[in-house]
Amino acid sequence: MTGVVLLVPPPPSGRVFVTGRRVRLGDVGLDGRARLDAIARYLQDAGNEDTEDAGLGDGGGWLARRMTFAVTRWPTRGDDVSLATWCGGIGARWAERRTRVAIDTPDGPVVAADASALWIHVDVETGRPIPRPPWFDGLYAEAANGRTVSTKLVLPGPDAEAVTTPVEIRPWPLRSTDLDAFGHVNNAIAWAAVEDELSRRGDPARFRVGDVEYRGPIGPGDDVVMASTLATDPETPRLWLTVDGEVRLAVALALAPAEPLSP
Repeated sequence: MTGVVLLVPPPPSGRVFVTGRRVRLGDVGLDGRARLDAIARYLQDAGNEDTEDAGLGDGGGWLARRMTFAVTRWPTRGDDVSLATWCGGIGARWAERRTRVAIDTPDGPVVAADASALWIHVDVETGRPIPRPPWFDGLYAEAANGRTVSTKLVLPGPDAEAVTTPVEIRPWPLRSTDLDAFGHVNNAIAWAAVEDELSRRGDPARFRVGDVEYRGPIGPGDDVVMASTLATDPETPRLWLTVDGEVRLAVALALAPAEPLSP
């Protein structure tokens, strides 16, 4: 199942923060298309800039729970893109951040991608969920317009009955550059894994929608194994990153049909 979260345009009222990026050489693949992990970094940066602009520094401790990402047009090298981000929903100890990515053109902005990310507010010392900070509602709740969100995870593991096609297993070695300042694999690396598997099996530009669930941290020294159904399910594949048999990352994708080979 993909597109678990309905993606919507920015709200008519409430805080919507807008920033921009230029797609650089280090952000693109061989085809000049902005890679999924590069766009994911743009989304993270937009969220950080939002809290900094509001005078909140890094906004405290927040852990990603899940994310839905949909691409309708690929930014390419040299494109200027704008990112509008806002609160899409709230819960007792969590909140949802929406982001819309648009390519700036002479005729105006063209929507390129939409994302929805659920973040849980945690104590930075213990990592345990805690209520939203007292400043949160006054700053962000209006944009959510009373919408509430759940933290429920729905994607199956690689050995679940819901997975009906064979699963291919391979190592996915970590690099030091995959780790963030907290010693965990950065959230954007989930999309690097998707990009890597799609590139290995065909054309990553076929990506249309992806749902990612962050089940647990991946840290230094972990032996990460990738499980994937892309070889046997080329349009709605699943992907997992596991450590010692435990799913740390679950992904469901919807891909455009592969172009037929020329005769």
